[in-house]
Amino acid sequence: MNAPSDQSSGEGKSFWKSAEGIGALAALITALGAVLGVIVSTQGQEPPPPPPNDTSSPSSEPATATIALVYEDQDYGCTADITVHIANQVIIPTGARHTIRNVPIGLQPYSMTGLLQCNSLGVRCNLRESGAIDVAEGSQYAFVWEINTDAQTCSATLDEE
Repeated sequence: MNAPSDQSSGEGKSFWKSAEGIGALAALITALGAVLGVIVSTQGQEPPPPPPNDTSSPSSEPATATIALVYEDQDYGCTADITVHIANQVIIPTGARHTIRNVPIGLQPYSMTGLLQCNSLGVRCNLRESGAIDVAEGSQYAFVWEINTDAQTCSATLDEE
């Protein structure tokens, strides 16, 4: 880099003695000081420890819930001899309430097969139903029957209460 000089007066004026040169020199000294300050401040220090393990991260096991299947007779004297499959579990409900543990949370497919018999209506039909429920902790799902006495058919779903 050529340093400008003042040729008009015949005297050589150095760039580093001009206002621009002094400003450039000050900037250079400041930058070098910052670099040296970082180097000096980090010498002899241990590297920072790794961040702690995040315990809120999802594990390889899915979150599960405990749910209940509920059957309420609709005053027709119906009995159900059914098998329910929910999220790879096989359930044979007994009684008016059946608790199921370790069901993955979220949308889960289900299927029901078996016999529904309503003596007071004179209906006996085989069920083969499927659907999905949105599993959440503590949820209850009721068996809901639809019976067509004329056609001697019935259907069933699990509805969240």
